Amino acid sequence: MPFWSRKGSKTKAADSSKPVDKPESVSREEECRERYNYARNRYRRLVPTDTVYKTREQKEVEEWAEQYTKEAALGILILQRLHRLQLLGSLTSERLRRHGETLTKVNDSTPPPAYSKPAQGHPHLEAEVIELRRDYWRHQLRLQGEYRRRPHPASPRMELFLVGHEYKNQYGQPYEFVDSQQECANAGGCCARSCGCCQRGLYAIEAKKDRTSPVYGHCTLECACCIQFRECYVPDERLSPPKTRPLLR
Repeated sequence: MPFWSRKGSKTKAADSSKPVDKPESVSREEECRERYNYARNRYRRLVPTDTVYKTREQKEVEEWAEQYTKEAALGILILQRLHRLQLLGSLTSERLRRHGETLTKVNDSTPPPAYSKPAQGHPHLEAEVIELRRDYWRHQLRLQGEYRRRPHPASPRMELFLVGHEYKNQYGQPYEFVDSQQECANAGGCCARSCGCCQRGLYAIEAKKDRTSPVYGHCTLECACCIQFRECYVPDERLSPPKTRPLLR
């Protein structure tokens, strides 16, 4: 998931052994989706479905996929808390406010809420941000290690799991993220509102976002926009207890 969202990465090309004929009028969005659907359906056809009991290969791939998904979700959680803390800086908050006004004018939509006021009375803010960046670095190394240790890397079952992470739409968003927008909306996340927070991606260091690619993930208990919308905060127990609480309305 996050580790292959590298700067300049492209949508994975279609299988060259069987090119897909497309009219010139097909949009970039349709082209990306068509390539993804073709690859996903191809791997689905190759995965055995007539077995009564799970094979060793199936068990190992499923166990690995579960562990990998948990680790990837932890990364999103860390990034969303980081994002919330970085918004407490007065300069970042002002940029966000101007960005929200621009979104409203251009898209005629509801802007994200004013997440915070200028940073005041947050003595632990900088230290907490630094520690979270360390946590995210360690997470990236663990996630990369999990990927390298994946069992049966060439099996159709493993390829079927990875295809949603490797194939991306015209904006560089993995289809695993794109196709889970309805789940986010059903859970009351930002995909249920017009703020567009999930679409903007996450960065460990927002001041250097032009030098890296975003990581895309949906709302967690650490989503700054959801906290403001619900007017309450429930820290996720997978992270250390927060030293800096969010500013609520």
